[in-house]
Parts: sequence; C-alpha cells; structure tokens
Amino acid sequence: MNLTSRQRRELDYHRDHAKTCRQNHRPSDIGVITNDKRRWWNGYWTMYTLLRQRPSGGETALVVGCGKGEDAILLTRLGYRVTAFDLSPDMIALARELADEAGLSIDYHVMTAENPDLPSHSFGLILARDILHHVEVPRVLEQLSRLAKPSAMIMINENYTHSLVQKIRDSWLVNALLYPRLVSFVYKREKPYITADESKLNEQDLKACQNILETPDIQFFNLFVTRIIPDSHVLLARLDRLLLMILKPIAPWLAGRFILFGKTRASPPPIPTELQKPPPKHG
Repeated sequence: MNLTSRQRRELDYHRDHAKTCRQNHRPSDIGVITNDKRRWWNGYWTMYTLLRQRPSGGETALVVGCGKGEDAILLTRLGYRVTAFDLSPDMIALARELADEAGLSIDYHVMTAENPDLPSHSFGLILARDILHHVEVPRVLEQLSRLAKPSAMIMINENYTHSLVQKIRDSWLVNALLYPRLVSFVYKREKPYITADESKLNEQDLKACQNILETPDIQFFNLFVTRIIPDSHVLLARLDRLLLMILKPIAPWLAGRFILFGKTRASPPPIPTELQKPPPKHG
C-alpha cells in the first residue's frame, strides 16, 4: 500500500493498539443483536436496533475500518455475507483469529478506506462506525457510493461536534483546565483511544454524508455523555438522550454523535473539495 504520512501514523498507533486489544479482549456481547429489551438511549444499541429491523436475506455487507471485527461478527450472525477491511494488519490478524474462534466465515482485507481494492456496486449494506473521523471524508464517501449496490443501505455512526461547539472545546479554559480533569472520569482512568490525526466530523461533513443518501434519516446522541460524563451512568445517559430528542431542532448544534442511515442515491452529487478538513484538533 502507498500510504500518506497520516496513514503511516495511524498504522503505527494501531500496531500498539492491537496489542492492547488482544490483551484486554473479552467476547462480544451478542445481546446487542439478540435481546428484545433495547437500550434506546445508547447509540451503539440503536444502530443495531435499526439493522435488526432490516432483514439481511443473505445480503452482502461491507464493514469499513473494521478494527478487531466486532461489527463484522455481529453482522455475520445477523445473516449477512460480510467483507471487512482495516488499515492495520495487526488488527486484521486479531479479527481473523476472533472470527475463527467463533466459527464464522468473514472476508477480511488490509486496505485503506480512501482506496479500497474492492469491486464496484458489490454491497447491499455498508457500515462505517467510528472510522470517518480517522480518514479523508470526501474521498471515502466517494468510495462508499462506488462500492454500494443500487439502493443499498449505508449506515454511518460517528463522533461529531458542530464547529461552533468545537471552538469552545478548543478554548484555553477547556483545553488547559477542564479537559485534563475530565479524562480520568469519562474514560475511567484509562488512556483515551484518540489518535494524533483524528478529527471529529462537523456540520459540513454531516451534510456531505447526507448528500450520498436518497432519503437520509438521522438520530443524534451524547449531549453530555462521553463529553463530561461516562456512558456507564445509565440514568444520566437516558436523560441525555431524552434531552436531545426534545431539543431535536437544535440537536445538530448540541450533539456529540450521530447515526445516519438510508438508501444510496442513484447518482450521488459530487462532494465539494472545500470540505477537506483543516488540521485536526485533539480530543
């Protein structure tokens, strides 16, 4: 692979991250796809609630930036024929081991999201969870449109911050005083999974994601959760989700995560080059 300097830094980071994932691995909780009592306030569970409502019928599915393959395994258990890829050979090696342990057949590849070596119009479902903030968004969206079958379903689940809120996040008061004190509380004294080049999606990126879908549907999450309180506080997480549901008209200004899903356009509009991101901000 011909990698950019950013991709090489991501690769280096995930070489060590794969070791941590291997050491701390626990079997995935399949309750997220089997349990009829749903955690409606949780973005991850909501994503699978939406996927459960769409029968797989043995359809082909693609997981973009699959990491250790948790989503690939869950989609396979839902009946999809899954292809998945990641930039990191170390993460893919772990993903293959976990699939073998589960007795599942998943087609794993090492490749970049910006230039996946996969045939066009091949997938009825494309899942991109927590990957777009690591990549060149316009280029990857073009690739998702290329890889999707006509009227395929695309599901994007991403970290997000409106640019006005990001300005507050980047202020001296937050950056120097508040954020360092919140890290141990929000991340349970663990080192945050934050790479050097990642950059949360903003409202322009969100619009670009919506533009590749014919009838996009969107849900917003995390007003305070994962920002100043951990998601393990269930009551607060429920209240957080209710607030965003009540404040739906202004949720795009307030939320810290979105789930976007819908069928692809027959001919998606071009993605403006000005949507290329400025230098990333940490956290």
